[in-house]
Amino acid sequence: MSSDKRVLFDYFSDTADLLFSHYKRSVTQRSPDIKGENRESFTSTFLSKVLPNRLSIENGEILDSKNNKTGQQELIIIKNDCPSLEFGLVNTYLVEGVLGVIEVKSNLTRQKLVESGNSLQQVRNLFISTIGGFSPKVMRRPLRIVFAYKGATWDTICETIEENNLDETFDLICILERGAAIRNGLLFKNENGKPSDFITFDGKAAALGFLYYILVEYGLRLLTSIINLQSYFMPFDGWSSANKEKKIV
Repeated sequence: MSSDKRVLFDYFSDTADLLFSHYKRSVTQRSPDIKGENRESFTSTFLSKVLPNRLSIENGEILDSKNNKTGQQELIIIKNDCPSLEFGLVNTYLVEGVLGVIEVKSNLTRQKLVESGNSLQQVRNLFISTIGGFSPKVMRRPLRIVFAYKGATWDTICETIEENNLDETFDLICILERGAAIRNGLLFKNENGKPSDFITFDGKAAALGFLYYILVEYGLRLLTSIINLQSYFMPFDGWSSANKEKKIV
């Protein structure tokens, strides 16, 4: 191993081995639903231990002030003070308090990538309200991430994205046995590339390390931001009952 490897390289390499061993053990289960839930559990268990304390992992739906809804998302990372609407077991979270959404796949084939893209397109369409038109340097919308244990080559991934008009849908694609593909401009910028291009890093340590880096880097920015709910309530006269005059008392 090169002597210039990063300080956290061994930690993420060893942790990737641990996650992959859980994945291989779950392969013996017959039910696809059970296997899927276990693999999401392995990932969320790791994240819940390494993310900043004021970030938590939930499942549910995301809503914005323009009434765009994502449908149920299995792994949502939110601020602990994220505004939510209670519906019982599965809640709806207002997008202003959402850090990102992670799609977890066992094997990221062409088909599974398209499925993830269709789901994350709903996340991409969300609108985040800002204060007085000022957009704080946090992010334009929730991070859209795919995490898989195995998967296609980067060439196949990029071809599938282009063929299915999924440009700028994904921010980060991590394949544990392969590495990480990061959207151009998210952490690094290739001046000759497009925003839909990816910068790739090979190896299991990169797959897990950059997942951690991006979530913590953007998570800390989100934690210092102010949530503004004004757009959910304006115009205020929309709260008056129909056909009734407004009164000042």
